[in-house]
Amino acid sequence: MKRFSLLLLTILLITASLSIAQTSGDWMVYETEKAVYVYQKNVEDLVAGVVSYTSELFKTFSAEFRNDLDQSIVFVLTGCNDVGVVRALSPYKIYVGVCQDSSPDWFTGSWIENSIAFEVARTYAIDLILKDSSRFMRSFKEYAALNLFIPVWFLDALTYPGMKSVVDVNNDINALSVLHSYIDSEKAFSDEELISGFTPGGTLPRALFALSFMEYLSSVHGHEKILELIEYLGSGWNMLFGIDRALNEVFGKRFAELRLEHTRYIKDRIGTVAITGLKTSPEMLTSNEMVRMLRVFQGKDYYSVVNSSSGFTRLIHDGTVLLSFEEEILDFSVIEGMAALTLLEEIDGCLQGRLYTTENYFDFTFIQDHVVSAQFMGRDRLAMIVNDNGRYYLESYSLRTSRRVRLYSCVQHFSWLGQLTVSPDSRYIAAKLICEDKSLLLIYDAQFQNTRLIDFGLDFNLGNWSQQQLALSAIQGDTSFTGLFDPETTDIVISTQAFGLCSWPSFDGNTYRVVSHALASRVISLSQGLHDRIIKGSETDCPHVEEQLIHDARPYSLFIDWQNVYTIPERMGVGTVFEDLLGTTKTMLSFGIDGSLSKPFLGIDILSRRFSVVDLELSFFAAQSGSFVELALTRDYGITRSISAGWKATAQLPFKGSLSGSVRLTDSALLLNGLSMASATISLRDTQTLRANTVDGMIELRAAWIGDRFTVSSSGITRFAVGDPSVVPIRFKGFHSEAPILAGFSAGFEYPFSRRDINYGQLVHFSSEGYGIDTALLFAETIMWRVLIYKYETIYLYSRARLRFQLGVNFGSGGALPYFEITFPFSDQ
Repeated sequence: MKRFSLLLLTILLITASLSIAQTSGDWMVYETEKAVYVYQKNVEDLVAGVVSYTSELFKTFSAEFRNDLDQSIVFVLTGCNDVGVVRALSPYKIYVGVCQDSSPDWFTGSWIENSIAFEVARTYAIDLILKDSSRFMRSFKEYAALNLFIPVWFLDALTYPGMKSVVDVNNDINALSVLHSYIDSEKAFSDEELISGFTPGGTLPRALFALSFMEYLSSVHGHEKILELIEYLGSGWNMLFGIDRALNEVFGKRFAELRLEHTRYIKDRIGTVAITGLKTSPEMLTSNEMVRMLRVFQGKDYYSVVNSSSGFTRLIHDGTVLLSFEEEILDFSVIEGMAALTLLEEIDGCLQGRLYTTENYFDFTFIQDHVVSAQFMGRDRLAMIVNDNGRYYLESYSLRTSRRVRLYSCVQHFSWLGQLTVSPDSRYIAAKLICEDKSLLLIYDAQFQNTRLIDFGLDFNLGNWSQQQLALSAIQGDTSFTGLFDPETTDIVISTQAFGLCSWPSFDGNTYRVVSHALASRVISLSQGLHDRIIKGSETDCPHVEEQLIHDARPYSLFIDWQNVYTIPERMGVGTVFEDLLGTTKTMLSFGIDGSLSKPFLGIDILSRRFSVVDLELSFFAAQSGSFVELALTRDYGITRSISAGWKATAQLPFKGSLSGSVRLTDSALLLNGLSMASATISLRDTQTLRANTVDGMIELRAAWIGDRFTVSSSGITRFAVGDPSVVPIRFKGFHSEAPILAGFSAGFEYPFSRRDINYGQLVHFSSEGYGIDTALLFAETIMWRVLIYKYETIYLYSRARLRFQLGVNFGSGGALPYFEITFPFSDQ
């Protein structure tokens, strides 16, 4: 049996090594003085553009922050995302999914360039805080700044010295629209929103508030004070006392006072601008919901609405919810009871736009991957915008024959197509083309099979067709001008104007309707007030830029390209984490005190996920109480939107091995003004030890409903085992059983009594509090039961460190015992 375990361990190690070595060849590495670019081979023709842009950022930010980075920034570039993603994986590592998003929800200009600039500026600010510190202090400050003592919104604010050279927040129409939406609300940017992350609009309003707050401080107190603030936070142990003390030391005022002054500053800037029109959003919308699209098909209005708290997107028509999805609806089209939808789904770690058609909003048919927009051209044909590793194409697709015809190709990466719309007779296809930071209107004429590009000299948003004319909102300064575009004359006849960003305009012959981002993304009606303004359009070409390739890159090696990342608390000790440049494979060395016997321990853990065709977990633990080595190979596969399957093979010394497979069904929906979630997992496992072979199967069920006022949850488990069940004991809700056949059930209820919104020195924030009850039963050799009644309290050390205290009484088959528990989960805000 020992030979079997050693053989299994060896086989698993060889399998993992071959898988990792093979996948490493798909990646390349290019290094400069200040950055390392790790990229997939299929996007190598865009790397030179990113290198050129970031090199200019480094020069600008080094001057603005008066700081040269102490270590290189790692950029991980992939081309598998159909909607752009730029995010920090760690302070010195930035992930870039190279495609762009059609939503007008970031600064005017190039979305991807502004997003990269934002993350690079954050790195410069953090580096300045960590400056001139010992290795241990750098690790501690980095951990504390990102997780405990500097809130996320304030880290956003510290990007201001760099971002002010990239975008003017005080005059950017997108930023002004968002600030206008929130500044008049009763709890605009309160502690509850900023610290606990309950901002209805998600992270964007928080980031814009942060930059606007710093812009105010800079304009009133001078830019030198901003740099002084960053340096103060990095000096000694100052960050441990929070930003309230830091602001008071540098500016002579607490945050609460500065926030009131900033609010008045914003209102003076935008409060005098009148909004023209009447609010006409569907009455069924909640305060957390925003209209993403207004589409008009056959004279009927359809809305896609996103809920910022649950993440659900709903498709609404005439006060009725037709469909709701946990995934984002990128685009939709309706014709004669049939709908086409592109949903943003995560497939193998990438965000893909996937096209579905549905009859009567019920029978779904999968059509195509990597489709970011689709509109009907008659019942049997679709116009589609397709993404191929960052390069966009306009195509037509036959639903009867599955034939695809390419109508237009973007000439280079970082050119982007979006806002697709088709005229009622399907003669014209229109889309917005971003090319070299210019907004161009693409018009495809199906009658003559030609394409024209129209330049208006300003930015715009497309809407719906009125007969043979296209409703269009042109953007100039902080105002949107709405009118009709005639493909024959290439001119826009302007009829209305409104403050802030307006998108998805439509015209019914009398009034215009737009999605106003200055009114919390609500639909407003605009009366025609202008008749004499015409915006001339001229035909142009998208300039072809010769794309450069990187010639000095080398193949990526998982076994060479590593870096030390941070030191973290681990058990009753510390652990130092190393990870590869991609951030997919990590090694942690830890040592400290084994809590069970208060004896020293040593641990080594290796974790690799989403790098190769298998995921790997290798753990070594040694202490006086015992030691073990365990290797696990695993991988999960997405089959459909709600079904996934996976397998796991493990080998352990002392001698134990197992192989298991599972199928998981998950679903969620909006139900009774709340979010319902359910999952079912069916698994089968074979476990081999020195003395026994055990086969067990298990079914796990979970369900929950989360409402505004309370939460209901339940779970169930059924297990059968053949062999020695003590090899694979079951732990369920505090119960422990080695029975071969068992069943367990639990149900819980929580009532959030209130949100305290109590803050101490901008350091500790008391948030939600409430009561809960949980019951559980386990049917095995004997019946075990418990009833747990408790009160809970949630405390935030800013937005990423959340402590939850639960105090109560546990009644059960073992008697009545006091109950106390502290959880310290990191939120995902």
